[in-house]
Amino acid sequence: MGSVLAELERLSAYSSFYTGVAARGRLELIGKLGLADAEMERRLALVQQRFGG
Repeated sequence: MGSVLAELERLSAYSSFYTGVAARGRLELIGKLGLADAEMERRLALVQQRFGG
C-alpha cells in the first residue's frame, strides 16, 4: 500500500510545490507506514515548511 501511495504521489505532480497542502495527508500516511523513501520524506518536509506543521 505504501508503494502504491508513493507512486501515486510521484505521478500526481512533478513536485510537492504544485500539490500544496493537498498532498500532506498522503505523505504523512506513507511516513506512518514506515515506507517513505528519501524523496517522500523531502516532499513531506517541504509541505510542512511551507504550510506549517
